[in-house]
Amino acid sequence: MIALSALNKVHKTGLFGNCQDKNKDELTTVSEVKNLKIIQVAHYNKSTMKISSINLDNLKFPENSMQSSSNDKTRILWNGPSNWLVVSRNKDIPGIIKKKRYN
Repeated sequence: MIALSALNKVHKTGLFGNCQDKNKDELTTVSEVKNLKIIQVAHYNKSTMKISSINLDNLKFPENSMQSSSNDKTRILWNGPSNWLVVSRNKDIPGIIKKKRYN
């Protein structure tokens, strides 16, 4: 079975809009990224685990507003107080997060 993109029916390649007499580096490029896991992590007030003690793919969870930490496979974005968004190409990342939760 072949996985079809949600953009399969609407995506058309080519140049559209006001693109004449413009350099290639001035144009916006749109592409689709596949095989990503997107997970939201929340830290509850009653939790005894300190978020600063958790490493995920050798990354610390940022603790200040609008910061992120990243490497080749994973990016962790501070989303709000006690709330993070984890985007990763590592397909084992949900299992890793569950193990951290219970340790």
